[in-house]
Amino acid sequence: MIENVDRSEVQELRRMLDVLNRRLEKELVVNEKMIRRAMREKVGGLRKRGRFIRIVGLFGLLYCPFALYFLGFSWWFNGVTELFFGVAVGYDYYTYRGLRIASLPDSNMLDIARAVVRVKQRNASWLKFGIPFILIWLSWFSYELLNMNSDQELLYGELIGGGVGCVIGLIAGISHYLATRREADEVLRQIEDFTSVSQ
Repeated sequence: MIENVDRSEVQELRRMLDVLNRRLEKELVVNEKMIRRAMREKVGGLRKRGRFIRIVGLFGLLYCPFALYFLGFSWWFNGVTELFFGVAVGYDYYTYRGLRIASLPDSNMLDIARAVVRVKQRNASWLKFGIPFILIWLSWFSYELLNMNSDQELLYGELIGGGVGCVIGLIAGISHYLATRREADEVLRQIEDFTSVSQ
């Protein structure tokens, strides 16, 4: 009789363990879906940042030729400025295009992580080109302003306006770069946490 009771208790424990295992499996599937959704939202935020920068670049591409021509800058300066905006928009598209993989429902976490790492690397690489170019561009900007204006008051106003624009652009660029890095690091940390838990 004791053996019969023990067997029934063992069977009941097995049944309870099976129910518990099924619940845990369902919870893991739900957690995985929630993590994937959060991942898509974070990567979507990175993609929105890239789109915003492209929009700003396209605005500069359309606005600068008229503004620079109206202010009296040389065609060479105007052309180099346009070329820079064109390269910036193209490079930004190239940088963020790999993140589309995260929007696919069956996307692999490793592929998403690779795409995010590429975004970080390409953003850092852009600084190696962009910062020296901007320094040269600002020098050229100042040189052209000094050579085209005889009116000192107008010259000072344009130099101050250019300096204020430079400071605003610098602050916006640094904050964009740091926020993008922070979001990318967060996505990579979530992927690492997810893969370590699921293994």
